[in-house]
Formats: sequence, structure tokens, C-alpha cells
Amino acid sequence: MTYGLLSDLHYSSKPYRLRSALRALHQANIIMIVGDIADRGTQQQFSDVRKILSEEAPHAAIFSVCGNHDLREGNQIYKVFENDLLESLSSQYIVERSQTGAYYVQINTDTDLIGLNPLYHQKIFHFPAGGEQLAFLEAKLSAGNIARHIVLCHPPLIAHNPQRSTEMPPYLPKEQDQRLQSIVNKYGHMLFISGHTHFAPTIERDELRDVTYINDGSINPTVAGNKGETKRGNVFQIDADGAIHCISLKR
Repeated sequence: MTYGLLSDLHYSSKPYRLRSALRALHQANIIMIVGDIADRGTQQQFSDVRKILSEEAPHAAIFSVCGNHDLREGNQIYKVFENDLLESLSSQYIVERSQTGAYYVQINTDTDLIGLNPLYHQKIFHFPAGGEQLAFLEAKLSAGNIARHIVLCHPPLIAHNPQRSTEMPPYLPKEQDQRLQSIVNKYGHMLFISGHTHFAPTIERDELRDVTYINDGSINPTVAGNKGETKRGNVFQIDADGAIHCISLKR
């Protein structure tokens, strides 16, 4: 099984960047999109993206979570987009959903995938209903019958945010950030994938807990490092043996 990863598409009206990103992932059986799909979150933008996905990756299973840009028109338009993706996979996978937006899919006997969809208000992400999605996540991880987990969540955990500093507050409320981090630490054996920062792709490895944190940059040119160096857009390919490849896209 080969996985493709892309984030922060910020699709507006020009399809070139998205088509280029998907063509770079032509070997992927599963494609994961980690939020900020539609720049203004409009129905037209999501419809365009869905059409491009069907044209460029017709045989791949596609999973997504939302970012803050996807929620600019409320969360209902994004929900329709996500539901359409998941329902198109109903013959391949059984999807379990939480009450407030998370979902769970068992990819195969060894791997599962959990998508988290925090809401966004006044420039902060939050899990509604007292963090119901986090309880859903822990319930699935605690089942204990899957060797490897993939968690998709647009905002990164503050401890693994490539822009982090001692003064920087977490993207999630502090209590929810700490709760999510404690769940990841407790169960381990995980690939935790985030986006949002546009800080060029970074990979961090927690060997003790067998957790790899990927913060994807963007398919668009993005900024890296304190000097503000501009990098090309990127995607990731994750091979069946776990090897992770960052693929730079043409400008």
C-alpha cells in the first residue's frame, strides 16, 4: 500500500498546482488531504476540487479533513465534500463516524486511519462538545487490535509545530492540545499528520513511542526557516515499507 499526502491546497480557480500535485502521486493507492482544500470554502471550489480528484486520481481512495479556510462559509459545505469522498469508498471500507465530525476507517488488518475535524472560531481551532472527537479517537486506539495508526488533523500539536517557540500559544485550546498529545503519547505506533503552518515540510520522530509527526507544507510555494526562504510546494509519498519521500513540485 502506497500513501500520498498533500495539504494546504488553497484551491481558488486555477487547477494547475493541484493537478501537478496529484500527478506526482500517481503511484498512491490512498491519498490523504490534510485541510485547507478550498481557499474560500465555497461550494464551487469544492466542486472543482472533487472533479479534479476524480480525473487525476480515479483509482485512489481519498480521505480528507478540514482546515480553517474550508470553514469560511460554515462547515456544511465541507461536510458534503467529505461525505461524498467517504461514500464513494463504501464498497471498499466501513466508515465509523463520531457525533461531531471525526471518522474511523480500518485500511487493512494492520493499519487504521482516524480523521479529526476541529472547528475554527476567532483564530483558534477547537473540538466541540467537550472534545467528543478526542474521546472517539481514544476509544478507537484503545481497542488494541491494530498495529499502526494514521491520524489526520489540520492544526499541529504545539510540541511538534515547526513554528513553535516558548511564547507561542497552541493552535488548539491548551487543554485540548495537551489532551490530544497525551493520547498520542499513550498509544503510540502512529503517523500523526498535520498542515496549516506553510512552514515547509518537517518530519519529527519519537522513537520511544514509535510516533512520526509530519507537518506538511503546502502544494504551493511556502516559507522555510527563520530567514524566510521560499521553498517549492511539496507532496509526500509513504511507501509500504514505511519509507517517507518528500517530493518537490515545479514552480
